Amino acid sequence: NEPIIGDINQTQNFDSTSAVPKTIGAGQNWNFNSFNAQSSFETNTYTTVASTPSASAFPGATLAENKGTSGDINFYKVTPSNFEVQGLQFPGTVINFSNTAIFYSWPINFGYNNSDIFGGSSTTASISTTMAGSVNVNAVGTGTVTMPGGIILNNCLQLVSNISFTLTQGSFTLIGAEKEYTYFHSSNKFPVITMKYKTETTGTVVTKIFEAKVNTAVFAGITSN
Repeated sequence: NEPIIGDINQTQNFDSTSAVPKTIGAGQNWNFNSFNAQSSFETNTYTTVASTPSASAFPGATLAENKGTSGDINFYKVTPSNFEVQGLQFPGTVINFSNTAIFYSWPINFGYNNSDIFGGSSTTASISTTMAGSVNVNAVGTGTVTMPGGIILNNCLQLVSNISFTLTQGSFTLIGAEKEYTYFHSSNKFPVITMKYKTETTGTVVTKIFEAKVNTAVFAGITSN
């Protein structure tokens, strides 16, 4: 499941019309057939670090993920045993993690659990920018996934990831928390379905976001509702 240079992961946004199935444990049945397709897509491409404008800030990185058309880039160090986040770029800011985040240690099977802390600062921003946080990835479920459109995928693995972070830029502070459910099947190295719950707090303003993304390679040819 480890991405390599040249990989492309395209997802289509979906919306839920009922309670989202996310039970944990062995032998589950997760039915997403009632999800409705939206018109928006996201295409993430995996490239060489040298091809990015911030390559010099990540001498230890071996892989870059370009996140759609947003201009955001994640930088990874990929080894046979670990998938490690070295830092990230978003418009106007590049943050290098002096304390990198190990997201995955291979292999990942049912019962897998890994936690790590990360943090670093910007090497390019005109104002002081720092980020610190933690990540936990836990493989908590196995079972059958029913895709939008009715395709049934057996022997799937469910991962739950929790990421919390604090981003500070000058006097501005953003506190973020993300809980992500991903479902993997042997037919594709990338998740077949991803659901993310995000909470972002700036001062007294709290924003809550739900995202559901479906791997287009898995349900190609199905007409959107």
